[in-house]
Amino acid sequence: MVGKNQQSTVILLRFFKNIVFNGADFYPPFLFLYQNRVIFAFIKTKSMGVLFLALTIIAESAAVIFMKLSNGFQHKGYGFAAVITYLLSFVFLTLALKTLNVGIANAIWAGASTVVVAILGIYIFKEQLTGWQIIFLLLVVVGLVGLNLTKPA
Repeated sequence: MVGKNQQSTVILLRFFKNIVFNGADFYPPFLFLYQNRVIFAFIKTKSMGVLFLALTIIAESAAVIFMKLSNGFQHKGYGFAAVITYLLSFVFLTLALKTLNVGIANAIWAGASTVVVAILGIYIFKEQLTGWQIIFLLLVVVGLVGLNLTKPA
């Protein structure tokens, strides 16, 4: 005899299987544990693409910082963290591209992570930027704002 917990798990797994294999456009970004069961929260919205793009930028920026901290992979822990966060950034980018234009998403990812890493470099590694470098980073920010202001309807 199948217990109530096992029955609900089977229904949940069938639901997940149907969504994954039938090509429905749902995101399963949230997993949480409730009474010793993993629950999936499925969300379908374009704003999830923006959230995944933000997570891509954060993960990729963290990966670059971990690469710097690894000192050419001499510190294996930081090197491993860099590999993992880069993998996460590609997973998040793949999910973001389900609803976002590839060219614009890639431009925002590259530009925003460049600016974030430059700022983190100043604060974490005490790196110096010249006046021209700051001006050109500001131009990247202007480009990112322009891309977001001129989105198609």
